Amino acid sequence: MANKTREFILKKLEKIIDNYMKIEAVREKAIKLNRELLINSSKLMATIYSGDMEKAELYSRNLIKLISTINNELMVDTHGPEEYIFYTKIIRDGLKESVEALLLYIYSREETADYNTFFKNIPDDIFLDGVIEFIGELRRIFLESLRNNEIEKAENALDTIKTIYNNLLSTGIKSFYISNYKRKIDGIRQILLRSIEDYIIYKSSKRGEYDE
Repeated sequence: MANKTREFILKKLEKIIDNYMKIEAVREKAIKLNRELLINSSKLMATIYSGDMEKAELYSRNLIKLISTINNELMVDTHGPEEYIFYTKIIRDGLKESVEALLLYIYSREETADYNTFFKNIPDDIFLDGVIEFIGELRRIFLESLRNNEIEKAENALDTIKTIYNNLLSTGIKSFYISNYKRKIDGIRQILLRSIEDYIIYKSSKRGEYDE
């Protein structure tokens, strides 16, 4: 009986070790992909704010190619749950930043884009984290628009923040599905309230100009 138990454990351990060796073989690739995602996301956002949309399109395509590589080589059905979780942890930050940057790109272009191409197979919790990060960029656009007296642009940013907040608030998603979800939603609420206050102050400061 003892021999059969030892034999069973050894076979199981052999399988587990073999599985983790396969994971380790792809680990460096996952780390490199994450680094490339972060670099291209940062460059995409920088070129958008500088107004160089030609370069922005280049970096957006780079991100789409990287995400496609991740879908085809890391997030494939042949991987087991341990591998999926392991790779997702490595590339989480890169994917989150990519979602934020690509959302900003789509928003800045002010035209219809192929959203499915951009965000295909990105895990839901990572996509939501990217959307939440994007709120911060909308806040930045809102404030810059007010400073430049671009009221319609500011109102569009504010309305987008409101829409996202209201939808996320009504989902009923719990924090055990999305890490710190309630705290993240509270953060968006604070951004929204500050933005509404800024908008009211701006309109009050311009009231005399409108009355003339």
